[in-house]
Amino acid sequence: MAKQLELDFNPKSEDIKDIEKGVPDFKKHGFQTREEWLKAKAHDRAWRHMEEMGMVENVKGGKK
Repeated sequence: MAKQLELDFNPKSEDIKDIEKGVPDFKKHGFQTREEWLKAKAHDRAWRHMEEMGMVENVKGGKK
């Protein structure tokens, strides 16, 4: 059998850092637009605040 080519992948390499610099935060987190990203961040912040204030019970799932 032929020996398999082994590549050394270093996630901290300069090439990876250069590529990541060009990608905006909302794209890194899977959002299509910056507005969607900001809306989700605001929702998460409000949710955490409600949890801290004891306004939210253990809620699992979404709308039924």
